[in-house]
Amino acid sequence: MEGFFYFMNPLSNVSADVANARAQGAAAQTSLNNQSGQLQGQYGQAQNQANSAYQTAQNAQAGIQDAGQNYGNYLQGAESGVGFDPQALTQANQNMVTAQNQIANAPLAAQQAGNYYGTTSGGTTNIYGQLMNNLNPALTNATNSAGALSNEYGLLTNQANQQAGLTLQAQTSKAGAATANYQSAVQQMQTAGQTMAQIESLAQSQGTATAQQISAYQNAYSQYVQASAAASLASAQAQQQQMQNQMTQGYMNSQAYQNYLKYGNTSGPPPAATPAGTSAVPSNSAPSTPSTASPGILQHASNGLHDIFGYLGQQFNPMSPQ
Repeated sequence: MEGFFYFMNPLSNVSADVANARAQGAAAQTSLNNQSGQLQGQYGQAQNQANSAYQTAQNAQAGIQDAGQNYGNYLQGAESGVGFDPQALTQANQNMVTAQNQIANAPLAAQQAGNYYGTTSGGTTNIYGQLMNNLNPALTNATNSAGALSNEYGLLTNQANQQAGLTLQAQTSKAGAATANYQSAVQQMQTAGQTMAQIESLAQSQGTATAQQISAYQNAYSQYVQASAAASLASAQAQQQQMQNQMTQGYMNSQAYQNYLKYGNTSGPPPAATPAGTSAVPSNSAPSTPSTASPGILQHASNGLHDIFGYLGQQFNPMSPQ
């Protein structure tokens, strides 16, 4: 019976329930803390990646801004590679312009020379022809030299433009990829931050749920204790009332028995004496005879005493069943 009572003891059950609730809550908190720690690591890693991607994007953007400088570097490298001198092209152009100007001024120069030497118009024509014989080859050479240098320079500039364009395209693609990586890292960082906030909210909710569950167990036990106390009080009051009723009934039975022994009846002493000259018995009634006690009266009184002492014996005998 003691083992059964311990198994059914609500206090031990509540203690076990509270312990289980705390253990489950602690396990849930540990799991949430582990998840939060992992997310913190992911957040830090994403933050580092975002910082690195941002710097890469900044460098790529700076490279795009230096595309003009890249063109100049490529052109200079191409010129050095073939031994091209930009000043030679400039000089060739100047020589061509000079030759063109000399040819344009040749008629005037021939006339001035003829006038100086006092030649005739035929002599002036001869002088002009001689000048043109000298100037035309010079113009042709200057033109050819300037053209060749211009063509070469055009090839070099095209090559530099192509290289600069490819470089610009590559840098633009690199900057776009770096920007995309940066945005992706920022998104990962934000996602990890939001998930950490959700985990924190779940941790707080778990703590609240565990506290509420423990409080519910404790409140239920408190209500059980109050109900048990009320039931015990009601039972004690009922037993007290039963004892009082039995004692009152036993007293009445004992009084009836005493009256029978003393007066020959259970109701008490006989009526008071009748005054002299009067008859206590009506004239039309038969003389009264002493009452005889029936066996039931004695048995009733004896049973009353037996009930009183038997009940008292049960209440004060520690070995008697309750």
